[in-house]
Amino acid sequence: PTFHIDSLSVEDSIHTDAPVFTNPSFVTNTSGWTATTSTITRDTTVMDSGSAAGRWDNTGASDNLGSGDVLEATLTGKFYRGVTYSVVFRIKSSSSTGTTLPVLLSFGASGDVVTSWIGFNDTKFTTVTINWTPTATVTGATFGMLISVTSPFFYLTVDTCRIERWG
Repeated sequence: PTFHIDSLSVEDSIHTDAPVFTNPSFVTNTSGWTATTSTITRDTTVMDSGSAAGRWDNTGASDNLGSGDVLEATLTGKFYRGVTYSVVFRIKSSSSTGTTLPVLLSFGASGDVVTSWIGFNDTKFTTVTINWTPTATVTGATFGMLISVTSPFFYLTVDTCRIERWG
């Protein structure tokens, strides 16, 4: 006998909900983001979309970041082993960094982190992506940026952050 399938539906009960940024757009405040030896401020004058963005600078006065400054975001939800996740965000620098790559991105959980360097050719918003495939299933992760140059000459505006899951 021959059988024909009229319709088929497949549900993935393991990967039903994607992890998220606690605060992806700064529309209300800067909760979920932590600046170390620097400041993250909700900015309603310069943004890529929505009504606000996060301005990361030294003191909150649109001044240059310092070497070693860190900005981290809390990511909530379950990250499954072997599934690739992407942090995708919009960012803009207050000045071009030319060929220098002064910002080290990081994404992952304790002991299982990927890194990538970025720089800025101009002062327009640009989309940046960093991918991570966890080696173990974890609940929660961190996305971070570290200023790595000795004398930074810029501050950054971050907006429209999201997590994409591949698989």
